[in-house]
Amino acid sequence: MISDEFDDIYFSKEDGLSETRHVFLAGNNLPEAWHGRERFCICETGFGTGLNILAAWKLFEDTAKPEQRLDFISIEKFPLAVLQIREALEPWRQELGVYLDRLLAIYPMRVRGFHRIDLSERVSLTLVFDDVRRALPEIEACVDAWFLDGFAPAKNPDMWESVLYEQMARLSARGASYASFTAAGDVRRGLAASGFSVEKQKGFGRKRDMIAGRYEGAGREPMKPQKSVAVIGAGVAGLSAAWHLRRAGCDVKVYEAAPSIATKASGNICGVVNPKLTAQRSAQSDYYTAAFAYARRFLKAMQDIDYAPHGGLHLQLNEDKERRFNGYVENLGWYPTHISILDAASASDVAGIGVSMPCLYYPDAASLSPLKLCQALARDVQIETGVCIERLEQIDADAIVVANAADVRTFIDVPVGRVRGQVTQLVPNDVSRKLKTNLSYGGYLTPPMASGLHMCGATFQPWGTSDEVLEEDHGHNIRSLMAAVPSIGHDLAAQGGWTAFRASARDRLPLIGCYGDVYLSCGHGSHGVISGLMAGAYIAQSLCGGPLPLGAEALACIDPKRFHKG
Repeated sequence: MISDEFDDIYFSKEDGLSETRHVFLAGNNLPEAWHGRERFCICETGFGTGLNILAAWKLFEDTAKPEQRLDFISIEKFPLAVLQIREALEPWRQELGVYLDRLLAIYPMRVRGFHRIDLSERVSLTLVFDDVRRALPEIEACVDAWFLDGFAPAKNPDMWESVLYEQMARLSARGASYASFTAAGDVRRGLAASGFSVEKQKGFGRKRDMIAGRYEGAGREPMKPQKSVAVIGAGVAGLSAAWHLRRAGCDVKVYEAAPSIATKASGNICGVVNPKLTAQRSAQSDYYTAAFAYARRFLKAMQDIDYAPHGGLHLQLNEDKERRFNGYVENLGWYPTHISILDAASASDVAGIGVSMPCLYYPDAASLSPLKLCQALARDVQIETGVCIERLEQIDADAIVVANAADVRTFIDVPVGRVRGQVTQLVPNDVSRKLKTNLSYGGYLTPPMASGLHMCGATFQPWGTSDEVLEEDHGHNIRSLMAAVPSIGHDLAAQGGWTAFRASARDRLPLIGCYGDVYLSCGHGSHGVISGLMAGAYIAQSLCGGPLPLGAEALACIDPKRFHKG
């Protein structure tokens, strides 16, 4: 198989799997190198077809002990589609088929940025779709072995620049190994200048030489994982943290002041799953892209949460939205299979009802029940409800995660406030019951739920204090819908609703990460499902020592300490 971008082969014509085993596995002394290691991390500079990760994964399953974990990081600027990967690796189905099928079943959206993928209970893949020169400085990990597998320096010189070797030195553990198919002089000199030994070895097949070596600098020390963690708050954010921490091997206990879980904003029976993007690539856009892509994979695997991946249309209501939507499509590096702008006729076909303007279309958008998601996350997690923690000193644990929405201010002085929101359940009429996808227009409307009703919402009232369901707010939601989508008619009737208070920070970005002696996961606002799930994954990796599932710039924009710098 030949790359269109670099006019070079992805692997040996003779036998790609044997080449991988000779160059990258044997070249890094695997499996011997991970024997006796609780956790082992490999970083690869060209994912390609995924052949290397499949070979390493199989070797790990065949040779490692049950308590060991493998973290694999891989970077790819031009990700292949699922069908291309399947076709390329079909010759090795007999040996790798079970691993290939699992990888392709959870292969991420082809959108630029970080993709954290759990291949199994003890093997993870952090796949970064980006230029290696941009991706490596964003990565935070402790790497034990390097697979230098970009296309040949003569075909792809940009990858083999000094930033590669400098970042290898930054990320390498003490004595980290590397192996590469190329023995080019510039590569050898770059590695040596950054503190790596260089040894020529016999290449694979007709190739005379390859190189391998070790990092001879001080190197990183792996983080000691936390064993016991307490989580305050049993909404999506807190239960996501508990779920991910428990999966990472921690002892976890959740404390909830209310008599049951998901009594606040996480208790909604239906919510939409959308990204939150910016017209130019930014740290915020990178964060929400990663969170949306992660949530999509996570939610598809969950049972009994009313997950409905029916896509979403965002109406282009004005010139500002037109500018922003065009920016999303042109600047953020999403493949057209995941984002597009549709004219009114095409949008109407997708929606199943008449739409009078162009729309931004996310085929991967969805709806689900946040309440049922919380119930699913809570399974097998130790939770104490009706317990009000007044001081963090009450808790006996190695680490504490505070995830109790705006009540975080009980313990920490951060600018998180409450925003009242009300949603409305609508009885479908003859037009609306044909709706096939979410509509977003400032508010939102879902297709009929399992109950037969639409969910329509939501008001945004930073000044609101009432926890009652108000008829005037039902009226506001219905009027907003009819103004945006006149074809839906004027005979929609409310049949109940729900009111809660979202937690939102001053800059409308969440607060996630270490803050003094605790970890925070709060301020997730109207994107609480995708943000809360990603926060749980990030906090678990932070406390247990694995590669972080987000880039450095995205982490900086959600850092709780951002309000207290200087």
